[in-house]
Amino acid sequence: MISDSDNFLSCAISLRATTTYLNDDLNVRVKSIQNTSDVDSNTQALVFGHSMSMVILRALATEYVLKSMALNIHGRLLKTHDLFELYNELGKDPINFIEDHAKKQGIREVSEILKEYRTDFTDWRYNQQGVQTNILDISRALDVLISAAQNKIFKKQFCTIKS
Repeated sequence: MISDSDNFLSCAISLRATTTYLNDDLNVRVKSIQNTSDVDSNTQALVFGHSMSMVILRALATEYVLKSMALNIHGRLLKTHDLFELYNELGKDPINFIEDHAKKQGIREVSEILKEYRTDFTDWRYNQQGVQTNILDISRALDVLISAAQNKIFKKQFCTIKS
């Protein structure tokens, strides 16, 4: 039987894979229109749709991996979309582990990324004006979180709830 935490993690991994596909396809489309002055409305819509979908799906994937970790650590999760709140709910020691993991991969602090993009899912979902997301930042944070969630040492040290 698949636990809720495993289900959240599987969803996060699947969404990350989807955004990678969308990004690759977006790059192909952008290259094909770079040297043309006549871009049809369908291509414009696809480029915008790919970009918006990647932001929303990466934020949702990040939320899912954080909820998976919280379930494994505490047996409960916050009912929020706020990425920074979800991250802080993990606790000091798991966060230190994740931040060390990020540092080894050469990215800035996951906590700072999640604080900056904490409400991206709801902001984009409800089409708030002026929402700006650095896709690379949130992607790197997502990769670190998934890697930590799958890390055997992390699981042994912090995951008290067994699937």
